[in-house]
Amino acid sequence: MKKIFILTGEASGDKLASKVISKLKKDNLNIDYLSVGGESLKALGIKSIYNLKEITYIGFTNVISNIFKINKKINETVKTIIDFNPDILFTVDSPDFTLRVAEKVKKNNPSIKTIHYVAPQVWVWREGRVKKIKKFIDHILLLFSFEKPYFDKENINNNFVGHPLLDEMVESKIDINQIIDKNKALISVFPGSRKSEVEILMPILIEFILLMNKNYKDLLYIFHSTQELSELINSYIRSKNISNCEVISDEKIKSHTLKKSVFAVAKSGTVSLEICKFKIPSIIIYKMNFLNYLIVKSLVKIKYANIVNFAAKEEIIPELLQSKCNPANIFKTVSSYLDEPSKIKSQVEKWMIVRPLFAYGGIGDMNSLIAKSIYGAINGKTQIDMFLDPSKIKDYMHVNDYCDAVLTAINQNLWYQDWNVAAETPLMTGEIVKLIQQVTDLDLENVIRWHPKTDYLGNHMLTSWKFRNVSGWSPKIDLQTGIRMSFESITKTDNYNPLRYLEEAKGKNIDLTQYY
Repeated sequence: MKKIFILTGEASGDKLASKVISKLKKDNLNIDYLSVGGESLKALGIKSIYNLKEITYIGFTNVISNIFKINKKINETVKTIIDFNPDILFTVDSPDFTLRVAEKVKKNNPSIKTIHYVAPQVWVWREGRVKKIKKFIDHILLLFSFEKPYFDKENINNNFVGHPLLDEMVESKIDINQIIDKNKALISVFPGSRKSEVEILMPILIEFILLMNKNYKDLLYIFHSTQELSELINSYIRSKNISNCEVISDEKIKSHTLKKSVFAVAKSGTVSLEICKFKIPSIIIYKMNFLNYLIVKSLVKIKYANIVNFAAKEEIIPELLQSKCNPANIFKTVSSYLDEPSKIKSQVEKWMIVRPLFAYGGIGDMNSLIAKSIYGAINGKTQIDMFLDPSKIKDYMHVNDYCDAVLTAINQNLWYQDWNVAAETPLMTGEIVKLIQQVTDLDLENVIRWHPKTDYLGNHMLTSWKFRNVSGWSPKIDLQTGIRMSFESITKTDNYNPLRYLEEAKGKNIDLTQYY
């Protein structure tokens, strides 16, 4: 039996890890798991060697004051991992803890493969960490495409996999009106996932709500919390006898509640992506003790704290940080949005559509003509069903070119328009298969079964002339090169394939289409 040790450092990492592991478990893989995890991994039946609360610290001063506890936990964790002897150490976020453990594990047992999910934010500070990381991390999975150059520069195996919050678009089957008074307008509040954050922000948020209650009626404040912190948040609410506040920790209900909200007040972090996904107007707040602030200020090299603002290179979402994070400022900013619908519109309707055509390649591709042909052939399938007409013309573009187009549009502030992007090198699907054979030396001629009657799109092409003229963008990966990249990502261990070690752990003769 193969083994995977999952190492997280806080609730958000536990949640991200659970999404990966739940997919592995669905495939009924014969894998033994052990972890440092929280409630999300526990729900999957995965044992944690200790409670996450024992290692969740924030801020430099808190770390310093707990340095002996932290070092003890690091050494304890390393020993347990070495004794467990996993095929893979899967570390998730919390780099100051997880990467320190990974480094020690690698020194003790170099044969353990290390995969880190959520790259340390070297684009914010401590860029020099990249050189150190490559000594003990075998592969890094990136949430954001703009992170890739930092790791490419040091020849660290990496892949941009996207942020899972942006993929979770499951339609609600819950009637939230049965849970919450439908006559009340909801304001979602995110006070943080760490105890230390909650303890700093909750007194501020409580005073903000008291100010709001003097000026607005029929508002209900929903505090989004982890199960571990829900009672702490409730204690702050009870201390002021506030009746129009609820605390929700159930993950299923949380997303449905957010979708029904008219506004959100959120601690700085990736939760802002989820808020933007549902087009909820919001502000970002954050505060730390003064010493921590001085240290961070001297090290951080970016203008914005919010990832949305950073990507857009402007403050789309107001940031109330440090001294600006006070009840009066929060009240003033929120009320300005509630009283001026045009402000809400200008924030949530800052949009663009970048429309690709038949994108292929990358970690998520398993169904494109190119990927499906390669997967099927290398796994010895005697029949590969293609629901396409081989005589119809299609225009395939590599996903790297599509990501580059999106970043170009954002960087050039090409908002409030829709843009078509395409490779503009159309071929008949039958000719594409011949090109795949030519590039890969795979025998596809006798195994592909075409189903032309199901090809409802027929000939399908786009032109990018408008986007090219405005932005100067052009695709860089021709079809032959893209096919070769897809082939290498599946068949070679040193190129493009972030799950190669998972594949090694599962053994030989597997159907790769299950895992991509």
